[in-house]
Amino acid sequence: MGIRAFAEPFLAAPDRSDLVLLSAIATRHSKAVK
Repeated sequence: MGIRAFAEPFLAAPDRSDLVLLSAIATRHSKAVK
């Protein structure tokens, strides 16, 4: 829910390293929720 809003600036950014970082954060977050 909040992740999508948090991810928007990263998805808009052309730098792919940001997407890798975001992916790692999202993975950690999903593991923490479970």
